[in-house]
Amino acid sequence: MYEFDLAGLLPYIGPLPKAMALTLWLSLLAIFIAIGIGIVGALCRTSRSIILRFAGAAYVEVLRNIPLLVVIYLIYFGLAAF
Repeated sequence: MYEFDLAGLLPYIGPLPKAMALTLWLSLLAIFIAIGIGIVGALCRTSRSIILRFAGAAYVEVLRNIPLLVVIYLIYFGLAAF
């Protein structure tokens, strides 16, 4: 029978605060980037320029119709190529 033991986690306790801070930093960075992209998209969609409205609508429709897993794969493998 398997016996649950937390001793395997002890080597990771030291770097845990640094990893938590990095996770928080990346989360906040992603939130601010997403807010910026959202504001730009909203301004494009409400613009008087037909080109900006079309670009905003195309961006929304393309990203809305692509499954999230495909976007994650494209970002993961696409960024790895660079």
